[in-house]
Amino acid sequence: MENDYIINILDTHESDGEKSQAELTTVGSFYLTDYGFSLSYREQDETLKNCVTTLDIFGPDKVVMSRTGDYTAEMVLENKKRNTCLYSTPMGDLFMGVYTKKIEPGLTAEGGTLELEYTVDFNAGVLYENRLSISVKKAL
Repeated sequence: MENDYIINILDTHESDGEKSQAELTTVGSFYLTDYGFSLSYREQDETLKNCVTTLDIFGPDKVVMSRTGDYTAEMVLENKKRNTCLYSTPMGDLFMGVYTKKIEPGLTAEGGTLELEYTVDFNAGVLYENRLSISVKKAL
């Protein structure tokens, strides 16, 4: 993986009326594909340190977020649709639903932004609402 882009991710969770935020700035790869764009980076969290997360952006209505390594996952985010996914964590595997409220890509071959809003549900109850604000720019 060529680490020639700076990737900033602001992750906002809301669950039971409580909000929390985490921010990550890292380096990774970003490139134009036949279907849109692809963005990859190595996870920085200690429990996920052997994992790579990839976002494949298929225009304004679909993003596939996948993780490879010690813990795997694949979430398909389609605008105004609910999909199910298997999500592997250090504490075990979860089968959950993801409803995508908004996909807002502002990407060009040079970088840009991607906004995602979605809910995650488990056993038919909403676990949390999530918003990812991602910016990508060429490293100097």
